[in-house]
Amino acid sequence: MMPVAWVRTYNLAKSKGTPGRAFATTMGAATDLESEGLRRLLVNACYWAMGLEAEIPAKSDVGLVGEYHPRPFGFGGAAKGLKPADFATK
Repeated sequence: MMPVAWVRTYNLAKSKGTPGRAFATTMGAATDLESEGLRRLLVNACYWAMGLEAEIPAKSDVGLVGEYHPRPFGFGGAAKGLKPADFATK
C-alpha cells in the first residue's frame, strides 16, 4: 500500500525558524483532474502549504473554467504533432 497524498513540514537554516510546508501526491494525471474531489484536494493543499488552513472554505469552487477533455495516457494515447498554441482559447 502506498499513500496517495502526504504533507511534510521542515526547517531550513536560512528560514530563521519559519517552518516550510510541502504537499505531494501520486495523483495528477490529466484524466485524474476530471475529479472534483482531486481538484478540491489540490486547492486545499495550497491553502495548507501557505499556512492558511483556517481560511479553507467549507466548499471551495473547484469547477473547471472552460472545456476540459484530457486525452488518455499510456501507449498510443498521445496526439502527435500538437503544439501548445493548438490549445489556445479562441
